[in-house]
Amino acid sequence: MSVEEEKRVAATAAAELIEPDTRVGLGTGTTVAYLLVAIAQRDVRARYVATSPETANAARSLGVTVEPFDRLDELDLAIHPLVLPEILRWFHDPERNPRNAQLWMSCHNVSLLDELIKEEVYFCEKDSRGRTRLYGLQDIQAVRRNDNYYQKYLGGVYGAVPQLG
Repeated sequence: MSVEEEKRVAATAAAELIEPDTRVGLGTGTTVAYLLVAIAQRDVRARYVATSPETANAARSLGVTVEPFDRLDELDLAIHPLVLPEILRWFHDPERNPRNAQLWMSCHNVSLLDELIKEEVYFCEKDSRGRTRLYGLQDIQAVRRNDNYYQKYLGGVYGAVPQLG
């Protein structure tokens, strides 16, 4: 299967995951063109936002309604936790990522901590007044590259663990 065919298949599969009234981010890149066509063909009435004017214009030209980014505070579409590490590996593979594209994402899947280096991990933590503080794992003293980030995060060592009750 060619790279272009892989992109089309992946985009079509992603479009199948979109359900009515969900909030979906439309990325920027060569695969998004296939995704937009698949979304338009399915005609699912979701809330779409685009990461670039080019993607927004392409979506609108296919009849897909795109909202401004400031109208949504988070996205709904989730990727299976076993697929996420593979997607991260794609960005480190020179054959799949010949132009060294970067991936920026946020998620609540802590198992990804095992796949990242400390310079790639950031946390958000709310204080008692509801204010959010953003900080990186590299900002925390005594974090070593061979630490089990997953275990230490769940144990509360790095903070940013929700307080229930």
